[in-house]
Amino acid sequence: MPLEPGAVDSSGNFTNPDCMAKDIFDAMNQFMPLPDLPPDTLDDIQRKQRLFALAVSTGVISYLKRHGGDSFLIQATVTPSNACTVSATLTID
Repeated sequence: MPLEPGAVDSSGNFTNPDCMAKDIFDAMNQFMPLPDLPPDTLDDIQRKQRLFALAVSTGVISYLKRHGGDSFLIQATVTPSNACTVSATLTID
């Protein structure tokens, strides 16, 4: 499955609940819960948090696409009798 940064609709809600931005948004709310606020204030803050999460996810995926070839090298060493190096290529869509 390709990495998907996400998207928001005109109301500022995620259009796909299975995207990186939604996971980032959920983690922000888990680690930094908002205090009790008036509904309008809460909605405005959460809309901005969703846009922030979208920006972060877009940046992360762009970075991984540019550096995927040199960022992911898997090495395994078997000891004591034989040593080997295993390389793998990770393709990021």
